[in-house]
Amino acid sequence: MAAAAFSRLVRFVPKSNPAKILIGEPVDASIDVGVAVYQRRDVTVNVFTGSSILSPGQKHGRTEVIETLLAPLGPNEVGTIRCIGLNYYSHAAEMGLDIPKVPTLFLKPASALSNPCPAPTVLPKITQQDNTGDYEAEMAVIIGRNCKNATVEEALDYVLGYTAANDVSSRTSQMNQSQWLLTVNTAPERAKRLIGRVVERLQDRYTIIHVDNCERIDEVENKVQTYKPDLLFCASMWTAEEADTILGIGKRLLPNIRTHAIPYGLQVEQGPDAVVDYLEKEIPKLLDG
Repeated sequence: MAAAAFSRLVRFVPKSNPAKILIGEPVDASIDVGVAVYQRRDVTVNVFTGSSILSPGQKHGRTEVIETLLAPLGPNEVGTIRCIGLNYYSHAAEMGLDIPKVPTLFLKPASALSNPCPAPTVLPKITQQDNTGDYEAEMAVIIGRNCKNATVEEALDYVLGYTAANDVSSRTSQMNQSQWLLTVNTAPERAKRLIGRVVERLQDRYTIIHVDNCERIDEVENKVQTYKPDLLFCASMWTAEEADTILGIGKRLLPNIRTHAIPYGLQVEQGPDAVVDYLEKEIPKLLDG
């Protein structure tokens, strides 16, 4: 894949026109866009000529300020959300399961995608009855072009970028049935929730922090069972199309407290607001082995 003309992209509604949806790159390369928007600070963006992160075009020569931060992909362009299960050691130990020799793959439909805060996370009634709504900070890999039968060496050539995601699950429904599957085209799966925010070209380890005082809660574990190129290769054994998302590397936050915080003020039940942040140099280590 040719080098993209951006380091990070956001999809947003500008303050100047609430009827518009724009694509652009934050002027401040170091700003945490999600935190700034949550704190109602102005985030200035260099607007791109394109209307989608899949084809962003070039810088337009004008700037806009974010009014509402949206998911990187629109509902009409989201492909399959492919998820890797039990791909880090502590999660497997928490669940009392062995690390699988072959990465476990399951699917979510495009309807599982949601926008960042202030868009609500709506839990199904079955989850509310026994308080089994769960959440994980994840890294989502967005596919930039169609991919099938790629080698491990080729896998990253198909990646458009990365975004932080909040993976919300209904554990009762999950454990009452087998929802894991080996799938081919036309085989759908039941929904969870996925929230993304900023597409990054190459980013770092996630840290969960309180919004107000930036106190660290937890961070993504780097003892991953399989490096991401191998996970991408696993997913590419089936048809991975442009705008598909691979979701997997992450960590459940505060394992013994279901009622705590998840990214950008979204709460499964009650708890302080938290965000997904980045730390340098960890994701490249996972990518390069």
